[in-house]
Amino acid sequence: MENIKKIIESLKHGNYEIKHREFCDCTFNWRFGFNEKNESFELLCDIKGQDCWTDNALIVDDQIVATYHDSYGINVSVPDPDKVIERTITDSDVIKRLWHNHDAENSLHDQRKVESLANWIKERKFRTYIQFHKKSSAYICQLVPLPDVFDVTRDELHVPRSFQKTPAEEWARMYLCRNLMVDKFHYRDLMFQVKYYRYDRDISKIEPQKAGSLYYLNRKDARRALKRRKHDEYGTYILVDLWFDDNGKIEDEDIRDIK
Repeated sequence: MENIKKIIESLKHGNYEIKHREFCDCTFNWRFGFNEKNESFELLCDIKGQDCWTDNALIVDDQIVATYHDSYGINVSVPDPDKVIERTITDSDVIKRLWHNHDAENSLHDQRKVESLANWIKERKFRTYIQFHKKSSAYICQLVPLPDVFDVTRDELHVPRSFQKTPAEEWARMYLCRNLMVDKFHYRDLMFQVKYYRYDRDISKIEPQKAGSLYYLNRKDARRALKRRKHDEYGTYILVDLWFDDNGKIEDEDIRDIK
C-alpha cells in the first residue's frame, strides 16, 4: 500500500518518465516472386516472429509502473488491487503523454528488415543501383547480378548513365521506404558479354582469354562495343547473352554475334 501511495504522489507531482520501448525477434527470409496484388515481379519477404512489439512504459523511481499500447490499452505492471494507480493515470495528463508519445511503428523491426535485405544482397554479390527519373523524384531500384568469373581487375561492367551506384544498406532502405517515390524494382537477369576468344591449335578450338570481358545491361551498347573491337588472325570477339537465376548464378548462355 505504501508503494501505491508513493507512486500516486510521484504521478501527481510529475516525478515520472515515459520511455518508448521496442523489441523484435523476427526472422526475414527474402526471395524473388510475383506479387499478385500489384501484378509485378518483386522482392518478397517471409517474416516469422513470436515476440515483436512496441509500447510506452511509465517509469517511477526506475520501476515500470504501467505500459501502453494502441491495441491493448493500459496495463499496470505493479500490484494495484483497487485500480487506484490506473485511475490516477487515466484521470490525469499522464494518459495523454502515454498516448501522444506512442509510436505504433517498430523502428527496430524496420531496421532489422533493412539489414537482413542488405545481407541477402551481399551474400549473392549483387550490385545495387538507384535510377532516378529525369523529371521527378521517383526512382527505380536496380539489382544487378555479376558472373562468378567476374574479375574486378580485368573485367568491366557498363551500366546506363542514369544508374547511381548505391551501398546495399542504403539501397535496401530506399526499396523498403514507405512512400510513393519508389517507382518499381528491376532485377537485371539478362546481361550481355563481349569477350575475346583465341584459337588454340593444340585442341583445335577457340578458348576464352584473360584479356578481360565487357559486360553490358543494354544490348545496343554491347553491339556497339563489339563493332569497335579489332580482331586478329588468331582470335575473335563474341557477344553472349547471359541469363541469371534468382541467386545470381548464370543459368543459360547464348552466343548472339561473332566478329
